[in-house]
Amino acid sequence: MLKILILFTLGLTGYHSFALDNCRFPTGKYLCTELNFNNEITRNKDAAFQLAFFSKKLPQKKVLLEQKPKIYLWMVMKNGHAHGSESLQITLRKNSYQVTNVWFLMLGKWDIHIEGSYQGEKFKLAIPVCIKKMSHQSAIGKC
Repeated sequence: MLKILILFTLGLTGYHSFALDNCRFPTGKYLCTELNFNNEITRNKDAAFQLAFFSKKLPQKKVLLEQKPKIYLWMVMKNGHAHGSESLQITLRKNSYQVTNVWFLMLGKWDIHIEGSYQGEKFKLAIPVCIKKMSHQSAIGKC
């Protein structure tokens, strides 16, 4: 019986630790950001995605920002030149944001820049996205 109680306690501690440590994109003091593409990331179609923010104190609770976030795509090429893309369309959906008109026009490393504020704290975040020729190889992360 004592073994079961110890394993149960360790399991709860592990779950709590996992929930707090599972913040892939820390955002300021209070938030974690989650970004999920609706489909494969491709240059040939709108690469729409869902964007959600979670409280670091309550990782299972989605929160809304004080205002709609500013989001834009940016690419810095190897030769030092940089450019963006079309203006993104941001729609509030329940407790997250649906972002559409997302066009990665060239292969290489892009950043999704997100600016907003929560509980009076302003934040800026850049999430890297690697665009490959084969769309199934494109992913969130550096190239």
